[in-house]
Amino acid sequence: MNHAQRLFLRIMSLALQDKRLPPEEHPVPVWRETIELAQLHSVLPLVLQAAGSVPALAEMELYRKTARRHVALQMMKTEAFLTLYRRLKEGGLRPLVVKGLICRSLYPQGDLRLSSDEDILIEPNQVELCHRIMGSCGLTTELTAEQRRTAQEITYIQPGGSLRIEVHTRLFPPESETYGSWNGMFARVRENAVVHEENGEAIYTLSHTEHLLYLFCHAFKHFLHSGFGIRQVCDILLYTQVWGREIDWDAVRSACSSIRADGFVAALYRIGKNHLAMDPAAAGFPAEWLAAAQEETALLEDLLSGGIYGGATMSRRHSSNITLQAAAPAGKDKGGLRRSLFPPAKALEGRYPYLQKHAWLLPAAWLQRFARYGQETAGRDAWEAARIGRQRTQLLRQYGVIDE
Repeated sequence: MNHAQRLFLRIMSLALQDKRLPPEEHPVPVWRETIELAQLHSVLPLVLQAAGSVPALAEMELYRKTARRHVALQMMKTEAFLTLYRRLKEGGLRPLVVKGLICRSLYPQGDLRLSSDEDILIEPNQVELCHRIMGSCGLTTELTAEQRRTAQEITYIQPGGSLRIEVHTRLFPPESETYGSWNGMFARVRENAVVHEENGEAIYTLSHTEHLLYLFCHAFKHFLHSGFGIRQVCDILLYTQVWGREIDWDAVRSACSSIRADGFVAALYRIGKNHLAMDPAAAGFPAEWLAAAQEETALLEDLLSGGIYGGATMSRRHSSNITLQAAAPAGKDKGGLRRSLFPPAKALEGRYPYLQKHAWLLPAAWLQRFARYGQETAGRDAWEAARIGRQRTQLLRQYGVIDE
């Protein structure tokens, strides 16, 4: 790690504790790089708050204005979501809220933890009722009624506003060869739901054990794609710190082991212990699980360079074609490079909805995909994506996700 990355982690550890960086720890030469890291990981308000009286930079006031704008927008989005959630309940629904608002509530100052959207889980037979209520609240979706009937995820936006809602009928896309089966671990989330209170509003969410397991799985899913950022690590650490003593760790470890994520999860807690001032044992994380962890430096460097959801570069995003194929379950016809270049219709329906009704248009979707890739890489060598993919595949081997 370089100096800026170490400072970034130091400040993030303080942010989780609602503390400030002492003035004597203000190394001016790396501030710009540190702020750029904060933007890459979408944690600028948290970093600026914990940094305290940062030495003057030409852009510092601009950074502060940006952070204040993000926080004000987050406050408005939270209030708008609570109003919408109340309307959904009044309409006869009981959506389960995952991540987003629940994770923000764990932070000392929740609105400093930004969320691009809110995720809710509903019953498949409630899609149209949910759609009508969303419409009455001014939210719209691009999906037609026919597409909504089979969609596992429906995005609603507020035209002219800031609210964005992801409505799920399953926590993971069932058609995914790599993680579609993970839904089986969450078959009873509705029966086990608990109530979280936010600003006087009762919010239904997953049980603490299932929610933490979901946070693990969500981070792991992104790890298998192009990566995940420091914010997801912080969410997991804070959730454990608050609710760790109520977690069924035997069940969680068994579930993580079943999808070969146990080494990955243990490494996350090593990051917490060694770089973010967290004591996993005090929070309830099993000591023997932590002791079995691989050294965490490679994972930490990967997530720092990748940024939020591994989206630092387009080459890195496209490298997920390689890592996902490497992680596909044993016994599946992975298809290697051919399948990466020419995925089946089910794998592309989210990006090209017309495939849901006209699967025979798959070759056209392939052509669109190639054209889009060419535009996104803007002439950059596609071999860079292959290089990153091979490097990150080795990371999967290191943490026991795939065999040597």
